[in-house]
Order: sequence, then C-alpha cells, then structure tokens
Amino acid sequence: MKLIKKILFILNAILVALSLFAFLSPYISPEKIWFFSFLGLFFPVLMLLNIVFVLFWWLTDWKHSWLSILILMGGIFISPYILSFRGTESSDDYSISVASYNMNYAYGTFLPGSQQYDQGSIEVFRSFLTDTLDADILCGQEINGFLEKLLNGHYPYIASSPNVRTTIYSKFPFINKGIIDFGGITNSCVWADLLVKKDTVRVYSAHFQSNNITKDADQVFEDVENRQSFKFFRIRSILAKYKNNVIIRAEQARKVRKHMDNCPHPIIMGVDLNDPPISYTHRKFSSRLQDAFTIQGEGFSSSYAGRIPLLRIDNLFFSKDFEVASYKVYSEKYSDHYPIKSTVRFIGK
Repeated sequence: MKLIKKILFILNAILVALSLFAFLSPYISPEKIWFFSFLGLFFPVLMLLNIVFVLFWWLTDWKHSWLSILILMGGIFISPYILSFRGTESSDDYSISVASYNMNYAYGTFLPGSQQYDQGSIEVFRSFLTDTLDADILCGQEINGFLEKLLNGHYPYIASSPNVRTTIYSKFPFINKGIIDFGGITNSCVWADLLVKKDTVRVYSAHFQSNNITKDADQVFEDVENRQSFKFFRIRSILAKYKNNVIIRAEQARKVRKHMDNCPHPIIMGVDLNDPPISYTHRKFSSRLQDAFTIQGEGFSSSYAGRIPLLRIDNLFFSKDFEVASYKVYSEKYSDHYPIKSTVRFIGK
C-alpha cells in the first residue's frame, strides 16, 4: 500500500507541474515554450484531475493533498475564463447586438456526399441567421461568395477580405474599413469603423491560424472507441502541427493587437482564435478588452462543435466603453463551430 501511495504522489506531483505550466501559457509566447500552450488546451481536465487527487488524499492521507489544493486555489483566478455563472438576458433601446460565427462554409447544409448546397437547408440556415441570430453586427469567418450574397438583403453594409473568407456584416453604415493581411488565403482580419448612434466604433472580425488537427484527433477518438491499438504517430502528428500553428497564431495576434493599440475608437472584436482562453493568444486581447463570456457567460460555454470537448475558441471582446448585457451560445450544427452573441450598451469612457 505504501508503494502505491508513493507512486500516486509522484503522479500527483507531475500533474501539479503540468497544471502550473498551463497556468503560465498566457504569459509565455509559444515561440519560446510552445508546449505550455498545448497544456492550456487541457486546463479543465487538469483541474478535474487535481480535484480527484484532493478527494483521494482526504480519504487516505490528507497531508498529501496540499499540492493539488494549492493548484486549485490558483485556478480560482483563471476559472472565470473557463466557467461562468453570470448569465442574464438584458437589453434596451440603446443596446446593440453583436455575433461572431465561424460558418465553415455552412457545410451542414450540403447535399449528402456532395459539396453542393441543399436549397431547403440553406433557406433554413438563412432564416436562422436573419430571424433567430439577427445581430446588428455579425463577424463571420470561413465565408464564401455564396454565403456573403445570402445575407445581402439583411445587412446593407458588408466588409470582406479579398477572398471573402473573413467578413463584417452590419446594419450600421461604414465610415472606413480595411484589412490586416496575415499573408495567407484562409486566415485574415477585417476591420471597419461604424457609425453607431452618432458614435464611431471600430469592429474587428478575425480568423487565426487553424491547428489542422481535426482529422488526426477524430481518428484518435475512433481508435479509442473501437478499442484499436493506440497509434503514437498520430499523437506526434498532432503535436507537430500544433507547435507550428500556435507560433503562427502568436504572430497574428501581435499584429492585430498592434493595429488595435493605434485605434482611437471604442472596439468590438469577433474572432475565431483557434486557441482556448488559457493561452497567449487570448491574453493578447483579454489584457485590454472585456471577454463577454467572463461577464455574462453561463457554464462552460464550448464554442467548438467537434469531438474535442470544452473548447471555447470563438470570442467576443469589447472595450470598456461597453457594458456587456448578455452572452449566448446557439447550439446549431450548420458548422463545426457554434455562433455566439452578445448584447452591449455603449457607456463611453
């Protein structure tokens, strides 16, 4: 029994070290230590395992529980980015609604076995966007020309990247607009200055570099479900892709933040970060802007509809000129992301 406890204590110490590295991931660029960012993906799992160890030690030898207790105490300061119970619905005549949605080309409306849109499904999708979501400002990612035209009648003002992948749909007129070029086709950032009730507001819609690990991760899940032998080359592939892409995202985040720091107006940002809240990329923006989820979110609020659980990689950020009145996730399966929406009130500085 003593040997088992010793082994478990060593495992507990390793878990605590990994948890500490995850804590540090928002503060250390992945260009220096990329593995910390990878651990940030699993922050909820690491905290859950620490809770399990605390319960185990309290039942067997409470003196060994202090390591995980210290980590859990530290996690209290980070947990609002993962878990929130502040959700309320509130709006008035002076509020505006903002949504962000990585539509992934609305592949959920394709005809079976095809990349052609099903006309009936696309009409239901359009109705969802215009009647249910119906945001005053919609930040869209992974859009194509067809989807852009789909909303022409509902949104009189549209700003898009040259390849129409990243878009701002608005019911408010544009004063100015532009692109922050990431040097690729799929990923980009669009910005626009909007005239909102006599005030100028800067809106950013951005899509950061994808990890490109969905197929590998799905195959790992299938191997586990089918009780097949574990294939370590898939894990190596996932780690290699993540390392390369998290470094790219860090540079993209710095580029957008630099542009943002020169902005004289109140700021709204709808973005697919492709990184979790416990990350360097997220902190680049949450250190200046309000994360709407932490103000009015409810529960874990995952925004990724794929097989990797508890991933909140889509975000709505607001400068402190705004009061966040509501936050909601719509669990619709038109994409591998869920749309998110907030209502905010302009309160000025």
